[in-house]
Amino acid sequence: MPCYNCPKRDICTQPCEELEKELPSMEQGKLHGGKIKTKDLQELVRRMAIVKTILDYRDRLKGRQKQVIDLYFNDGLTQREIGKRLGIAQKNVCEYMKRAFRKIGKWAKEEKNHEEVSY
Repeated sequence: MPCYNCPKRDICTQPCEELEKELPSMEQGKLHGGKIKTKDLQELVRRMAIVKTILDYRDRLKGRQKQVIDLYFNDGLTQREIGKRLGIAQKNVCEYMKRAFRKIGKWAKEEKNHEEVSY
């Protein structure tokens, strides 16, 4: 994931050249007659925000949860591949990911609530 080490990650508002290389081009497969629908673009932006939040908080994770998140988002491995690499069942990988996502969601919500109170 090119955003992981980007120094502008916290202030980024649009895909950079490196990230755009990772996104499918219109030549690779046209969507909806060559046009991107607003709802598709909104979904892409929503998913990018989720990934950014996960990467922002991943350093707080410990142990297997951090390993699994790193292997999934940084190395691009599937849950099955992560399980093989770590010598654990895929269902355990899934559980580690769920727990990590819950923690990250909780931390992000707490920080958002804290920011709203600070103003």
